[in-house]
Amino acid sequence: MTKKKRTWIFTLLALLIAALHISPFYIMINMSLKTLSDRSSRWMPALHPHFENYVTAMEHGNLMSAMWNTFQITALSVIIIVGAGAMAAYPLARKASRKNQIILTFIVGVMMVPQLSILVPLYKEMVTLKGINKLWGIVIVSATFHLPMAIYMYSNFIRSIPKELDETDMKIIHALRKNGRISMTELGKEVFMTSQAVKNRIARLQDLGVVERYTVNVNCPLFGYTIHCVFELVTDEKTREGFLEFMKHTEYHIFHCYRVDGAYRFFLDAHFHSEKSRADFIREVSAFGRLTTHQVMEEIQGLHPVDE
Repeated sequence: MTKKKRTWIFTLLALLIAALHISPFYIMINMSLKTLSDRSSRWMPALHPHFENYVTAMEHGNLMSAMWNTFQITALSVIIIVGAGAMAAYPLARKASRKNQIILTFIVGVMMVPQLSILVPLYKEMVTLKGINKLWGIVIVSATFHLPMAIYMYSNFIRSIPKELDETDMKIIHALRKNGRISMTELGKEVFMTSQAVKNRIARLQDLGVVERYTVNVNCPLFGYTIHCVFELVTDEKTREGFLEFMKHTEYHIFHCYRVDGAYRFFLDAHFHSEKSRADFIREVSAFGRLTTHQVMEEIQGLHPVDE
């Protein structure tokens, strides 16, 4: 099966899945535009849509009151889930112990329990607590059902963050990315620390391998390299090694060379001082495979992958 055919099959499957998920919304909106006496199929579009149904729902169905209640329940539930979930997940993720592992396993097990299986005892408990038809009762139930998932997701996220890096370290890294020549005194003011404390932090980050080196961004146009291009090269098993050997000895001004998905695909970031130099480069590199050229029009400034 060719790659193009697989792409078409996956696209059709994706469209089918999307249609299955969208169909309930279509039926809901379609039926809301019909009259009560309309006996046509739910799939049949409303030929004469009755938008006044929404006005009736607003005036006689207390729709605005229902929307306000929904907003309150959602907002309060999210606050409880996010707050309690984050606080519960942090010690479980940061302290590796058998006890914490058992607790996390129990939380995962709770997520697998069908909600309908505990509906009757839950109802009895809420009757005892006098939480039926009460806002706080619905909020507690909603937060309780979703809290295990929040704890599980937060613990995985927190576990992915190196223990050695805290918020201050992230701020230092962010400041160094913006200005690698910033003085320790200025950097200390930004993170509310003394210059010596900042220096010690940076030394620790270097020992951990978080900060590997300090580089200089050269303004290539000032050196005569006014043409900036990005290339995509697709080689094959025979030409790949020749291309890598070419890259080791080339005198062209190539900033970056990446091997991307697949064993024979490369991205190159290069600067040239003339159209002739670029044409010579394209001619030489094209001998190794299919080359696609993209002219860089503008560099987007102010992008920092490492946030505070």
